[in-house]
Amino acid sequence: QARLLPGSGVDLARFAPAPLPAGPPLVLMVARLLRDKGVHEFVEAARLLRAERPEIRMALLGPPDSLNRSAVDPATLARWLAEGVVEYLGVTDDVRPFLAAATAVVLPSYR
Repeated sequence: QARLLPGSGVDLARFAPAPLPAGPPLVLMVARLLRDKGVHEFVEAARLLRAERPEIRMALLGPPDSLNRSAVDPATLARWLAEGVVEYLGVTDDVRPFLAAATAVVLPSYR
């Protein structure tokens, strides 16, 4: 079954298709750093992938949103970074260069 949902669509001039980037694969998650957005699942997937494909980079892009009840606490993020399982790219007002650098973009969200 399919349903058409109202929306504004994607501006294909602003988000133009591009070839895959060269170099090691980069899997990107763009989201607030919340349990509800699936950040913990992303990190666990990164651990599993790293065991078999260590060249794959896994990166998080988005604000910590520390006031949210499901926010990832700074100590947990620091452990992930120290472990080297994911990279944290910070916050941006323009995701396009990050999307262009990514091989895949994922959002394992509960919502």
